[in-house]
Amino acid sequence: MVLDRQRRLFDFFLVPLGRALGHVNPNVLTILGLLASVPAAVLVYYADPATELSTFYLVGASLFVLLHGLLDMLDGVVARLHKKETPLGDFLDHVVDRVADVILLTAVSLSAWADLRVGLVAIAATLLTSYLGTQAQAVGAGRMYTGFVARADRLFLLIVAPIVDHLLVAGRIHIPLAGAEHALGLSLWYIAIGGLVTALERFIRIYLFLRRKHLAAPPVQGGKS
Repeated sequence: MVLDRQRRLFDFFLVPLGRALGHVNPNVLTILGLLASVPAAVLVYYADPATELSTFYLVGASLFVLLHGLLDMLDGVVARLHKKETPLGDFLDHVVDRVADVILLTAVSLSAWADLRVGLVAIAATLLTSYLGTQAQAVGAGRMYTGFVARADRLFLLIVAPIVDHLLVAGRIHIPLAGAEHALGLSLWYIAIGGLVTALERFIRIYLFLRRKHLAAPPVQGGKS
């Protein structure tokens, strides 16, 4: 499930919307996306299996994560369509993405729907994956967005899993797995393990790139004394 490769599927509505928002600063959309992650995190944190059918907190959380994801894609579309791409915008976008990742995953980890220990691994794996993606760019291999579990995959899980858990509560269905009794808990396991796999994959790609670059470099000639 590598959804980052399928971002073009959303262009049919993102591009017209991006054209209509030419007067909007893309950085504003980036900040709005970050703000949308906050109520999502609060709703997940306070959601409880005993009261979910009356509060619908998980449904609300899913909608806010969806809004966050759409704004996260839209800021880049607006910047490209209207020639507003800047180093500041790129920097802000990556920082906001990491902050939103930590906010959302921390809320899930501390909630009644997941195991905190798995959540800590998921957060660490997510940050490590992101670091290696930017480090690839720093060494000349180009920015890496893909992998076994990229950001689009994480957002997809955080959109779908709360809805699944709401339906499971409504149907009084329980997942018989210790530490992963809910869809959100299973999602954290997937993000944790998949994130570590993605980090390893990116590390190997960077290593092989640098290895090829080193082998292709001409030998340094020693000077005569």
